[in-house]
Amino acid sequence: MLISKVEFSKLISILLDQGFTSIVSFYTTVVISRVSSISDYAEFVLLMSISVSILGFQRALISQPYIINRNDFKIKEAKEYFYSNLWFKSIFTLALVVLIPSLIWIDKSIDSSRLILLFTSFIIFYSSFYFVKDMLLGNRETLLNLKFSLFVNFSLAAILSYILIKGEDKISFFLIGASVVYLLAYVFFNLRNRSFLKFNRSKLLTMFKLNWKVGKWIAGSNLLFTVSSQIYPWLLLWFMSKSDIAIYGVLISISSLVNPILASLKAYLLPIFSKTSRNKFKLKKLVLKWVVFFCTMSFCLILVGELLGEQIIELFFGKKYSGLGYLVLLPFLDQAISILFQPLDIAFNALKRTDIGFRLLIFRSACALVLGFILVKQFGLVGVFATRISENILYQCANLVLFKRIMKT
Repeated sequence: MLISKVEFSKLISILLDQGFTSIVSFYTTVVISRVSSISDYAEFVLLMSISVSILGFQRALISQPYIINRNDFKIKEAKEYFYSNLWFKSIFTLALVVLIPSLIWIDKSIDSSRLILLFTSFIIFYSSFYFVKDMLLGNRETLLNLKFSLFVNFSLAAILSYILIKGEDKISFFLIGASVVYLLAYVFFNLRNRSFLKFNRSKLLTMFKLNWKVGKWIAGSNLLFTVSSQIYPWLLLWFMSKSDIAIYGVLISISSLVNPILASLKAYLLPIFSKTSRNKFKLKKLVLKWVVFFCTMSFCLILVGELLGEQIIELFFGKKYSGLGYLVLLPFLDQAISILFQPLDIAFNALKRTDIGFRLLIFRSACALVLGFILVKQFGLVGVFATRISENILYQCANLVLFKRIMKT
């Protein structure tokens, strides 16, 4: 049996959580793209690009090091380590208050201080909610994580339904509502763990060094991954138009429906892989078992893209995004490649060999930048996905070669 009954029940609760998250995320894209102009939806795509990038850095410096290192502590020390990471999140949030407005100013069309304040609030509370989820999953509190997720997702669905029914065409209405919901979840989580306020803060530096030892490579990898994955809407803004950004956002949203499930599967599997990381034979066996599962996901995703991609886009996003032809399949292919190699990525983190990902991402980011500037300028959206698929294949093949080499040593 792949996993025990107890582990299976935890996995089911995670999949339910991320199933709802995936549906609501997709519903968000559908509603915002339908009620907004193409230009406004393009702004929303750029906003989410910044949000996802910042969330990645938060996970690299706080959540992922916590998940990787917590198994090294006994119960009392583990609690202290947990509290220290709540403090790290507070400090990280204060840094965002200063950093985000300057990032938003990159887009010259956003010249309203009210919009900058709104965007800043959304990004901060968005990252705060996902911090809650990451910490709960890291502590294996899957049922509580599901409760938090259901509260947020049903609240967001209600806000989006109101927007759709009333025909409210201002994205700001959604951003305000979502920010309030995310904030409520984060506040309740901190009230539940308010003992962290009594934590001996003289230990923070020691705990941070522990996070940094692992997190510096993850943070560096995330910076490079941001370049290789989030640069495309900005290249389209530079070389093409906001119309192309909107189409790109629609295509990515369709192929990325499984992203929340992948994120939670990684959070779920990382502690399991970490427990077997000292035995390379068992780790290799575990990777091979889960490759079968992820391979099935990849195949199903490509099948959906080939048979139903265009129909799905026209059904949910309307005729203004129809007639895209073979473009629809390309993001599905790119996503399927990433899914197939997920067990290797988890294994490297479990082995605390995050330096490998960092070094490989230097190569991947260089490919994304060089190919991106050439192909996006020449071929627009086709160039975007040609670049994504090419650099993804090269990166994953290098991952496989290095994993085999490590297993032999």
